[in-house]
Amino acid sequence: MLLAMREAADKGWLFIVDGGLCEFRLRLDKQITIYTIVSAKPGVGSQLLERLFEYGCEHEATFVQAKCPADLPSNAWYEKKGFDLFDVEHTKRSGRKLNVWRLSLAERQSGWSPSLNEMDRRRLSKRPESRSFSHVLAGESPV
Repeated sequence: MLLAMREAADKGWLFIVDGGLCEFRLRLDKQITIYTIVSAKPGVGSQLLERLFEYGCEHEATFVQAKCPADLPSNAWYEKKGFDLFDVEHTKRSGRKLNVWRLSLAERQSGWSPSLNEMDRRRLSKRPESRSFSHVLAGESPV
């Protein structure tokens, strides 16, 4: 894990601020994948996400994706931040459900933001049985 973070830092894919960090990758197809986002203080997760969006715009990324274990409260945070539930996967070893969250940077840049009714419709129509991941969000209230 430390070797992977070292590589991420060397490539500029690691943001560290007082109270949190975000490790990610920018793929050749211009997808940003969040590997780890940790917040030990309120608001730090949002600050890191904004910095990630700026990085994405600077590098012409198309969207940001994160996987989160279905049973973690972090899922509500992604939904609150405007991510769409794109898919539900299962881990190979344990079969644990992982929610795959995506946010289009093009829609975000154009100022599009779902209305409350759209968000409610999406929430009701797309809500899977449970959710999951491959990163950790701590300290920031998902509500």
